[in-house]
Amino acid sequence: MRTETTIKAMNSIAKVSMSGRRVNGLFRLATNPEVLWKQAYANIYSNKGAITKGVDRNTLDGFSEERVNHLIGLLARREYCPKPVRRTYIPKKNGKLRPLGIPTGDDKLVQEVVRILLEQIYEPIFSENSHGFRPGKSCHSALRQVKNVWNGTKWIIEFDIKGFFDNINHNKMIEFLEKKIDDKRIIHIIRQMLKAGYAQDWKYNATWSGTPQGGVISPILANIYLHELDTFMEDMICQFNKGERRKDNPDYKKLCRQMIIINRELRELRQKFKEGKPLNDARKEILRERREIQKKMRVINSRLHVDSKYRRLRYVRYADDFIIGVIGTRKEAESVMLQVKEYINNVLLLEVSEEKTCIADANDGVRFLGYDIKTYTSTKTTKIAWGKGTCNRRTISEKMQLHIPSEKMFQYASKNGYGDMAIFRPKSRPALLRRSDVEILMTYNAEMRGLANYYSLAQGYKTALQRVIGLAQWSFFATLSHKHKSSIGKVARKMKLSAQSGYELKVNINGIPKSYRLFRLKDHEPPKIHNSNVDTPWDTTRFTMTRSELVQRLNANTCEYCGKTGGYMEVHHIKALKDVQGKKQLWQQMMCAMRRKTMVLCVDCHNELHRRDLPYWRAKARRHP
Repeated sequence: MRTETTIKAMNSIAKVSMSGRRVNGLFRLATNPEVLWKQAYANIYSNKGAITKGVDRNTLDGFSEERVNHLIGLLARREYCPKPVRRTYIPKKNGKLRPLGIPTGDDKLVQEVVRILLEQIYEPIFSENSHGFRPGKSCHSALRQVKNVWNGTKWIIEFDIKGFFDNINHNKMIEFLEKKIDDKRIIHIIRQMLKAGYAQDWKYNATWSGTPQGGVISPILANIYLHELDTFMEDMICQFNKGERRKDNPDYKKLCRQMIIINRELRELRQKFKEGKPLNDARKEILRERREIQKKMRVINSRLHVDSKYRRLRYVRYADDFIIGVIGTRKEAESVMLQVKEYINNVLLLEVSEEKTCIADANDGVRFLGYDIKTYTSTKTTKIAWGKGTCNRRTISEKMQLHIPSEKMFQYASKNGYGDMAIFRPKSRPALLRRSDVEILMTYNAEMRGLANYYSLAQGYKTALQRVIGLAQWSFFATLSHKHKSSIGKVARKMKLSAQSGYELKVNINGIPKSYRLFRLKDHEPPKIHNSNVDTPWDTTRFTMTRSELVQRLNANTCEYCGKTGGYMEVHHIKALKDVQGKKQLWQQMMCAMRRKTMVLCVDCHNELHRRDLPYWRAKARRHP
């Protein structure tokens, strides 16, 4: 299958999926070496786990057409069998350990090929309320949706699914996949991936449920599984919603009419005052009455708190974390919660945590994606037109706001070793002492900038982050003072430019003076906010053969060390450029000069490299034939 034909077939998948029909011919695309496999490697080669070893000690190092053809042959002969993932554990926020599965290099490639195909099928039909592990979606897009759309919410239902990734039912997973996929061979490959098992302490363990966290394909499989929940919620929203707007509060309307009368009386008094009549006492009395009315208006909702003819249901999900917003009565919120619980338990065959699932008043708020989300009503008023006159109305009423939890900042400072935030005592970080001053500065800048970027959607985020950012800055000074055996004050005074300019590190690199600024919250600009109501159009996921430099280098079929053309080429892969910086061998110097973690080599050069016997003359012969 030619490249153009393959790309055309890939783009037709989205149209078939959106039409409601089942997609076939996927296995034929998966066994085509022209496009998908190079695209798959280009997608995952830069991941941190690209050269992490699986159970067979195999990594993505050595990617080649020969390796691709071997895997395609195994798939075509139905001899491909995924190896068990290597089980490891990473710490969770609550102190427990989260299991992580590391596939082999070959399995990562196959999973990425299947993931690309699944993305073409499902991305056009995924719900706009789903934000996890999707192109163009993130935590911020989910939070922006809550912030912009959930105004007026009365109740927030918080859900928690027990061990979602570990408890996905395999039979249900296959059942959901078969709704959209009419290719038994692809379904069989996915089933094999789910049943691959894991190895721990040199013992094989079978997997009867769940998807291994750490696998390339796990995120999209999780989204496909919970797509059923998204569809259920969208149907429930259509049935639940009614009415165009809430009725005006009669008490509030009465106060507005009184305000109109008082304003009219004040205008009449002003006219009498112009005619020379003394009106001080009368004016004072009317102003007093107006102030009393304004006070009442500040505490009364302009519209009915509960309107039987108006209700709304909101829903947003990021991976397995989701919340539901209800504009209605508490009984209606309880009914919604019960229906969702029953669906998750009976249809998805998952278990909802009773302890962590609850209904909260929107004024009290809930914790979602590291933010505290709650509604806010201001007591300030502003003049608006009302009939032929004017009246005062609150500037903000039941506005959904995002806030930064203070305990999160304490945890962040403790986790990164900044010091004690309670008494504002900075600490040095001994783990950074072996790095250069510039590297230490860049580490702190990256941490502070990342924190500010993530919480930039919060109300008054600069004020809320000021203390933890200040502690991080002084922790940086403490680290430099520890390294250079100086005092914190001396280091700070040496770097300080002015109160307006902040702090600057001046260094001399290869005889060239350079300066690096320490991050300041004052100078931070939040990321641009896009309209969260508009979903990513389906055609933006249109498949195109990447024009990345890596794929172009692979297509050139030329050894980047000796210049040999033709035959099989392999990609040498390193974890990070710092691993080869300052090394003496020519290939290491070449990778540093090119600033690449990959190098396309012929089989001979790659084998000699791994034997640590790649000679200089081979590259010299290429330059001087």
